[in-house]
Amino acid sequence: MRILMSEALLYDGDVRVGSHELADRFAGDGHSVFWLGCAYHLLGLIQGALRRPAHRAVWDGWRRGPQELRPRLRAYHPVSVLPYRDRAGFRSSFVLHNSLRFTMPPLARILDQHRFREPDLLWLSQGPNSAAIAGRVRAARTAFRISDRYEDFSGTPPSAVQAERRLLEKADVIFATARPLLDALPAAVRAKAHLLPNGVDLGHFRPPERPTTEPEDLRPIPRPRAVFTGTLAEWVDLDLVAAVATRMAGVSFLLIGPVRTKRPIRSLPGNVHLLGPRSYADLPRYLHHADAGIIPFVKSRRTDAVSSNKLYQYFAAGLPVVATRLKEMERLRPPVLFADSAEPFADCLKDALAGGTREEFLSFAEANTWESRYEIVKQALAS
Repeated sequence: MRILMSEALLYDGDVRVGSHELADRFAGDGHSVFWLGCAYHLLGLIQGALRRPAHRAVWDGWRRGPQELRPRLRAYHPVSVLPYRDRAGFRSSFVLHNSLRFTMPPLARILDQHRFREPDLLWLSQGPNSAAIAGRVRAARTAFRISDRYEDFSGTPPSAVQAERRLLEKADVIFATARPLLDALPAAVRAKAHLLPNGVDLGHFRPPERPTTEPEDLRPIPRPRAVFTGTLAEWVDLDLVAAVATRMAGVSFLLIGPVRTKRPIRSLPGNVHLLGPRSYADLPRYLHHADAGIIPFVKSRRTDAVSSNKLYQYFAAGLPVVATRLKEMERLRPPVLFADSAEPFADCLKDALAGGTREEFLSFAEANTWESRYEIVKQALAS
């Protein structure tokens, strides 16, 4: 089967989400996968290539064409002279649906060359690419994966929300990562929708029999260590992190991930260590040399519908977890300590650091692997 995946992220970037895991499993199952990442403007691509190594790879890939990043999986980011953005003149429905029409070189030619103009499956994720590509290929079937309340993202234009509703109607199969997302779907499309939570690559995160080498940048940071992994954006409650860190001066707080927030990071206490992004390959070593995982999300309608990858990754690494009380997370009944404000969060973190039943954490992870999630996808696509 030839699968064209429309995605908003780099395949080999700082952030790895469920679509990456599913792309790997499609390819590992013998399917040919074409990862079509977000469209860049030429100037933006050049600026990114000068600043970040991952974007330099995108620049090279654009010049040379789609690159095979692993067996049976190619990735490509088109360059559009009319990219869809939340800016005046670039957020209209016309730009949204035509951004992939005005690319250099023509995207249609690229897809024809690699035989993905008429894929067996068009896999759509939330983002402007999906609305643009859906009208430019002839797919035998279309699947749409919903992982967030798209309309709750700051900077999401109304045209993107309207386009998503139309894609839901046209899709043959819909996957929702959380029960609130599934329940919020229009009644007319629920019959073709399936619950597909996020999961974990257990073999990647499980502690090895022999201890791993401690990352060099962790050695000066004293233990115990509480770790957060993921994008530092508007949904992360950095005020809560600061308040808890102030109460727990003897604990080191590790924040691992790209920064996408306007909050002044420098105002965080000295025992909060902003480490920046780490590769997916290196992430387990950081978890294996931490003592607890934290999920300090701002409580909102959006975060109540989040299926958190990091929850499963922490447990797979054998870490106790303290988290903000979120509806979807509570529904899973995980062995998490929940707290919604600084003092209870600090108390829960003290209990977590005092020790827990590691087997319980690993058992929860074992019940929520990406292998089991992929079986849901296969069954849904086969029906």
